[in-house]
Amino acid sequence: MTHSKKIISLLLVMVVTLSLSLGFNRQDLLAEAEEPWEIALKNKYFNYDVTDAATEASSHLQGICVDDEMKYAYLSYTDTLLKLDLASGEVVGSVCDFGPGSITAEGGAHIGCLAYYNGKVYGSLEYKSPGKKFFLVVFDPSKITEIGMSFQDMEEGVDAVLLAEPTADFRDPLNDEPSSDDGTAVNNDPLGHRFGCSGIDGVTFARLPGDDSDKIYCLVAYGIFANGEEWQQRYDNNYNIIQVYDPEMFDEHYDPETGEGDSVLRRFVYERGIDMSFEENEALNAVDTYYVWTGTTTWGCQNLEAERDSRDIVLYTYSTPKKGWEKWSQADAAFVIDGEAGYELKELEVGQSNKNSDQEIREAALSKADCYKVDGIFPEVKHLSLKCICGEDCQAQEWADTGYNTMVCGAVIDGSTATFGIVSLGNDYYFMAHDKYQMSLFQRDENFNFTLVGEK
Repeated sequence: MTHSKKIISLLLVMVVTLSLSLGFNRQDLLAEAEEPWEIALKNKYFNYDVTDAATEASSHLQGICVDDEMKYAYLSYTDTLLKLDLASGEVVGSVCDFGPGSITAEGGAHIGCLAYYNGKVYGSLEYKSPGKKFFLVVFDPSKITEIGMSFQDMEEGVDAVLLAEPTADFRDPLNDEPSSDDGTAVNNDPLGHRFGCSGIDGVTFARLPGDDSDKIYCLVAYGIFANGEEWQQRYDNNYNIIQVYDPEMFDEHYDPETGEGDSVLRRFVYERGIDMSFEENEALNAVDTYYVWTGTTTWGCQNLEAERDSRDIVLYTYSTPKKGWEKWSQADAAFVIDGEAGYELKELEVGQSNKNSDQEIREAALSKADCYKVDGIFPEVKHLSLKCICGEDCQAQEWADTGYNTMVCGAVIDGSTATFGIVSLGNDYYFMAHDKYQMSLFQRDENFNFTLVGEK
């Protein structure tokens, strides 16, 4: 045994001895030292079917997270949050009644990607019509005690933070003629919507790429319109936009009677979602914005997940529909942000480099790009770097008729899995949506190929 290893062993013995003297037993210490992936393997947490509970909700699985002790998993289903006991496999609680459960229905809600942080469950929450507002919803797991709890009847346990940037960018008509009476862009309409913003989906907590400090931030990714022929003339929607929020600004519940607490963290009531108006100090502003140029991704980043063992952050997206991205046009994809690389200041690319041979399309792209100029020029913004994960040493290239030169590499994800929900457990193990009603344990390789663990 080397001298350094002897020192480490001696320190471990001292820690165990001290802990035992304070009343902790060896079994407790070993349990606390276990990583989530170890707990999952040891207890055979392989597959969970929540069909019976989820059929009460709308649509399919949208997001997954687990608590720090690996006691509970939380699953979102558009208008419902499920609390799943990992040991028993039973759904032991749920919160519902957020709206009709649709992104197109009037008053419809959409709960998407989930993340667990500092004892709370966070998720993206959309109200596209009539409210045109986008929230970070915050659940207190200790208040989720029964199945079928209506959040509208809960006096505490469900808060929400109104996010300023996606709300403003979704409403922005740019230079178009909006058809809504309030002068804002209309949901699903190809007019307006800055960066093609269709709201939000991905949520995670992580250190910022390239940041040497240990500070954790909340990262929220835009949903991006790219779901039909009417969007094919837009070239300002090739980024995945990530807004950065400081969680210290929403860690204390706001008391409207006393004015104490963080003014942005307020109890969520349905009226907050469907009413377009809000108080001046109610919306949280981002402390930074990152731009990840991937080419257009239908509905943008569905699940944003910080890797537990590295600083990398992964964008899980649906297929890429435009010409030039054929290898990602038939299946979902994963794009890995290099967490060590930091950012690069580069000119915002929103269509000004367009080379489409169709003059009408090219002129439309150039006209739209002009809307993003600041004092007559395109601003420089913070671009994050993608990793090559395909094993082919990808280099920068010009992408189709965008005229933009950069390196883009993504992994093809077979089937609708990670886009329906995924959470990193460490050591390349994940809980991931197996289908729209099942969550299973998977392991991935360095090229982001996922393999099911255990028996289904």
